[in-house]
Amino acid sequence: MALNNLSVDLGKVGRRAESLAAGEEAAGLYRDLAEANPAAHLPELAMSLNTLSDRLGAVGRRDEALATIDEAVAIHRTLAEANPDLFGPALQRSLDMAVWLEA
Repeated sequence: MALNNLSVDLGKVGRRAESLAAGEEAAGLYRDLAEANPAAHLPELAMSLNTLSDRLGAVGRRDEALATIDEAVAIHRTLAEANPDLFGPALQRSLDMAVWLEA
C-alpha cells in the first residue's frame, strides 16, 4: 500500500518517472499476493492497477494504460458481482478511468 500511495503522491508533484516505477512495483507485488491468495488480495491488486493505469497514461503510454485499466475493470466487475455494496464504487472508478483513457 505504501508503494501505491507513493506512486500517487509522486504523480501529484510531477515526478512522473518515479511515480510510474513505484506504481509498477506496487502492482507487481499485489499480483504476486493475489496469485497466492486471491480472496485476500484481489481488491488491492485492482486498486493498484487503477493507479498504474493513471501513471502509464501520464507518461503517454496510452495502450498500456488501457490494457491495465481493462484488467482492473475485470477484477472489480467480478468483485462487484459478489458484493456490489462494497465493490460497486470501485468498479465505477475503474470504468470512469477507462472512459477517460479512451477519450
